[in-house]
Amino acid sequence: MSVITKCGDDCTYCPRFVAEPDGRPATLGEVRELWTRLGLRVSGLPANEMACRGCLPQNDCAYLGLRACVTSRGYENCGPCTEYPCTLTTAVFAKTLDLEARAKRVCSAKELELLRKAFFSKKAHLDRTHPTGRGVPSREGAEV
Repeated sequence: MSVITKCGDDCTYCPRFVAEPDGRPATLGEVRELWTRLGLRVSGLPANEMACRGCLPQNDCAYLGLRACVTSRGYENCGPCTEYPCTLTTAVFAKTLDLEARAKRVCSAKELELLRKAFFSKKAHLDRTHPTGRGVPSREGAEV
């Protein structure tokens, strides 16, 4: 069963979430290296800093205001919201498309597939949870 975050990420494929339970430094080190290549972290960060800490209020979120909005409305994620899609999710999808473009330049095919399942399919994940299945059109047919 998938664990879909507030923004539409799928934790079951996230390298940080998957590596976290056993916390093996080599695994977290590989995640750190990938995140550094993607420009999401600076090099030299301790591997244990890459462990997933969840989408909790005390943890940072890449999407300003999104977590508070979803939580205040009582939803698990943005998909079921009557205002979905909104300006917050549109910004999330745009940021995700930018990251996907960067990943295509620096990642292997295997890494891209994992990232697609975990992060680049946000819109599809959220659309599935919306009562009408509606959503915003994807650019160039991309699944965000």
